[in-house]
Amino acid sequence: MTTPAPIKLLQWLIQHLKRPVATTGICSFGFLFGLFVVTGSIYPAETSDSPLEATGIFLLCSFLPAYLVMCMLGMLRNRPVMQNSLKQVLPDDKHALLTQIDKPRYWLVWVVIALVFAVTANISWSTLSFDTSNERFVFSLTVVFAQFVLWIVVGLALSLNFHNALFLHRLGKLASIDIYNLDSLNPFGRFTLSGLLMIVGAMALTPLQSIDAEFRWDNYRNAFVIVVPAAFVFLLLPIWSVHSKIKLQKRTQLQDIDEAIDKASKSFDGASLMALNGLLDRRQYIQHCRNRPMDTSIFSRVVLYVLIPPLAWIGAALVEVALSSALAG
Repeated sequence: MTTPAPIKLLQWLIQHLKRPVATTGICSFGFLFGLFVVTGSIYPAETSDSPLEATGIFLLCSFLPAYLVMCMLGMLRNRPVMQNSLKQVLPDDKHALLTQIDKPRYWLVWVVIALVFAVTANISWSTLSFDTSNERFVFSLTVVFAQFVLWIVVGLALSLNFHNALFLHRLGKLASIDIYNLDSLNPFGRFTLSGLLMIVGAMALTPLQSIDAEFRWDNYRNAFVIVVPAAFVFLLLPIWSVHSKIKLQKRTQLQDIDEAIDKASKSFDGASLMALNGLLDRRQYIQHCRNRPMDTSIFSRVVLYVLIPPLAWIGAALVEVALSSALAG
């Protein structure tokens, strides 16, 4: 399986830049924002009935692609550590499978689907004009370019994360489960955390569209349609097979312990009491073992990330109410 060209480019940036994540993010944002400023699209007072609305959209189209590229770079840069950790729970003859990570075979299909979604559901064609003599011509081209760039990056990010989530789901079926060392399975949870963070950050940026103090559901509907299903997939798919194996391992061991307890001597001599108490302690320990491949710190951050987008959207709505009240006053 060959590495897709966009992933090769990101890997090249990691190898040749001193601070690839920050540098690429700043440069991506600077290029897009600079282009929108130069074309006069960042605040089209003469060509738009709502220039502040356009400002919000172009700010989002500057920040979001840069943010997603930074997320992908961060994931790719940390991949060797993750692969080494996964080797600890995989059979030796399965280590070669780890070379398939970060190689989405159908990334181009995802990008095409994202572009089709942009063209059909995310660009208001009726408000644009592609007549070269029209004053809205440059603005219209910039809108289409911004949406294309945004959704190309979204499609690539989704393809990479979905491929890796599905890949980890398959690896989870091969992983060896040690009920007394569940921390060895944390790489599955950390991947879930990184994928969820990418989604949550993208959702948290969407209130930029409400910079004109109008919280329009239309601006959030398309993001909601894409992001919410993706969040569920990235949250559940990488850990589900491991989660199921942990539960099966716990159930099997509890059955064995219960059988041993039934057969154990119930007398009060020292040896019998120690043996029985040891079995009871072990049963209690296994009953309280977590079922998910993530420790408390990872799980708490997952819960926190899930809460961020609703809070950001509520904050945007409250700002609109406050401004409307102040202006009315």
